[in-house]
Amino acid sequence: MPNYAWRIGRLKNSLMVCMAALGLCVIGSGLHAEESDFSERFSMNGYGYLDYIQTDANTYLDASKTPTWGNNFFALVGSAAVTDRLKLWAQLETGTDNRPRFTWAFADYQFNEAVSVHAGTVKMPLGFYNETVDATLTRPSNMAPFIYQYATDLVLDAYNGIGADLHQDIGAGALLLQAYGGNSKDSNPTPGVYDHRLFGGRIVYRTPIEGLRLMFSETRTLVRIVNGQIVDETVSIASIDYVTDRLDLKSEYGQHDFLGAKSSSWYVQAAYELSDEWKPYLRYDTFRQEQGPANDPSSFQRSVIAGVGYAFSPNIVLRTEVLFNHGYALPVLAGEMTAGSGKVNWDMLVASVNFAF
Repeated sequence: MPNYAWRIGRLKNSLMVCMAALGLCVIGSGLHAEESDFSERFSMNGYGYLDYIQTDANTYLDASKTPTWGNNFFALVGSAAVTDRLKLWAQLETGTDNRPRFTWAFADYQFNEAVSVHAGTVKMPLGFYNETVDATLTRPSNMAPFIYQYATDLVLDAYNGIGADLHQDIGAGALLLQAYGGNSKDSNPTPGVYDHRLFGGRIVYRTPIEGLRLMFSETRTLVRIVNGQIVDETVSIASIDYVTDRLDLKSEYGQHDFLGAKSSSWYVQAAYELSDEWKPYLRYDTFRQEQGPANDPSSFQRSVIAGVGYAFSPNIVLRTEVLFNHGYALPVLAGEMTAGSGKVNWDMLVASVNFAF
């Protein structure tokens, strides 16, 4: 197989140089523009959280019987309209275990209402991932579904490359087709696994039923492992949600296949806004490693998550939730426990302050 790594590296460097140059153009233009014009072309938003986690047994996310307030996250998202068609986007984040870094930064060019392309480091369009995983204020629960927890390896953070979107109205509904290719960007890479090259796509169908959306995503990565062999890694996710002013229903099923090791995850979640302040939610979540024995609690995890959010304002939400877990596959995959050493039934308490501005 031809080695395109050097070409992709050169493409990435060129894209970054172009984006930096465009950024300087935006800054230069802003210095000579009227203040009102600059504010229309440039925007900056931030969001983040601080949370508390405690378990009654087992260890996961650095939490155990000794509670921790150490988990926090903060991000700034900026956008700059270079022209009416060309826009730059970037996110700078920091957290408990990370120094400040850009998680994604890309240029988006809108050819017309139907077609757009983007190039740079783009958040992965896989399932609902790029819509909810970071901005916790936009989702009802503290803990992301198992599909989006780093231990399961079902999603990567972003890709370095080029993507295209096509919007098409279909009767009373609408279709979004997304395709992308390049190299993966993973904040938690697997030791000995490197030089990811990937391509994938996502299909989103907004049905004629208001609030009902169907989605299918798949990404395939060509991974070079320790011995130099190149192998396939595939992730597929089927998603559905129904969202109204008060009700938020979501369900997703995902499969991961790497070196013959297969795993799957499925969840269903419901949240209902009782008032402007109160929003309770409930989720049933499962994860399974297919190569493990069916009765081995270190190869599966099933959880019921119940919680409630209280909004002090549209920008500040306090949440608390309890996770009733059966099995402990995620702590084992995260390397925080060894197989056979955990308690089968265990609970977690999570509380968080979530904010956005």
